[in-house]
Amino acid sequence: MTTLIPASSLILTLAAITLGYIIACLVWPFKNCRRCEGSGKRPAFFGGRAFRICPRCGGNGRRLRTGRAVWNFAHRLHGDAHR
Repeated sequence: MTTLIPASSLILTLAAITLGYIIACLVWPFKNCRRCEGSGKRPAFFGGRAFRICPRCGGNGRRLRTGRAVWNFAHRLHGDAHR
């Protein structure tokens, strides 16, 4: 009986964290790009103060969260299956 309480609290904690991440992916589907730190610009290789567009985010400074990308893939797959 004593091992049941820690196991159930671990399961409830993991479920709460997962639910929180799902809600975050639905409310805020984008995050800042890690490469350019959300500015959309990267310093040029030779150029002092010159910059170039960040190739990872395309210059907008935002990236789609992994969870939201999985959600979009599953939603598209479900839609294609029911056509």
